Amino acid sequence: MTETKATGYDGLSSRLVPEAELWGFLLDCFGIAEHELFVGHADRVAEVLRDVPQDVVFAAFCTYRQAYGHFAMQFDVGIEGRLADRVGRQEFAGGSPRTSVRTCCTAPPNRQDCGR
Repeated sequence: MTETKATGYDGLSSRLVPEAELWGFLLDCFGIAEHELFVGHADRVAEVLRDVPQDVVFAAFCTYRQAYGHFAMQFDVGIEGRLADRVGRQEFAGGSPRTSVRTCCTAPPNRQDCGR
């Protein structure tokens, strides 16, 4: 199996998910430590990261914003390859029972078979 260098998910959510719930879902989904995860509103990333050293690397980096139409929220999650190799579309796109969210996600290129 070829190791993925890095990839990401773009998604839509059926409801606005509070940031704390999004944190919990992503930590559980990817099985990473809190210091490896960034979650922030897309309009406030620079402000939130202002005091974070520029050499800090996050295993998962998630931004979110309000959506319109049939969905309430858009999110983007960039992830290290080790996470893409572990977590497929089915696990991620299924949402979380704790957050009761239905999501629609695009899968990383190496995981197109997941979630079908």
